[in-house]
Amino acid sequence: MQRPLVIGVFVGGRSLRMGGRPKGLLPSPEGPTLVERAVTEASQMAGEGAPPRVVLVGDRGDYAGVCGACPRVGDDPRVQGPLGGFLGLLGWAAEQGAERVVCVACDQPRVDAAALGAVVPAAGEVGRAARGEGGYWEPFPSGWWVAAVLARWPERARAWQGLIAHLGATPVRLPREAWGDWDTPADLASPEERVDPGGVQVPAELAYGPLVGAKKA
Repeated sequence: MQRPLVIGVFVGGRSLRMGGRPKGLLPSPEGPTLVERAVTEASQMAGEGAPPRVVLVGDRGDYAGVCGACPRVGDDPRVQGPLGGFLGLLGWAAEQGAERVVCVACDQPRVDAAALGAVVPAAGEVGRAARGEGGYWEPFPSGWWVAAVLARWPERARAWQGLIAHLGATPVRLPREAWGDWDTPADLASPEERVDPGGVQVPAELAYGPLVGAKKA
């Protein structure tokens, strides 16, 4: 039986482009705050054995008392930026005996349990992540084997793109709304982000299937 999966909801960003407002505390299109929605979706993932354990990742004080049942995991002080949160999450998960983690950002209004399940890495993989616009890796959501990442962590990891490429993630297809986020006030009124959950139809085998070879016709 697999050990419990840890899902880290990242809440540590400074939200400068949102004027400093904590993005996770903005109301989602459905009503609850974005961070509450992310925690709910994470909790609804179909697990292998024990249900997933959801934690908030980041040191920002605005989230004190939010999702009270969720543990808080601080950034690793040796690494700056969101990678500090990632390394902190990996270290905490290792201490808890968890083998795999999934990372999701608190400002993603359309990420759901299916997308989170799609990035849970299988045996033989280091991790899974989507490729977004321009071929860039999307770190949120992504999933990783804890021991494999810690063993391969480069001495000077500074940015997600280089780190994910270095780790050798398995790319997966996810629809745009699964990894889109809210960065600025303009995003809150974007029709693309406000689309009805049933308004975009993506075949399941394309939306949530691992990339193998060439793109399907």
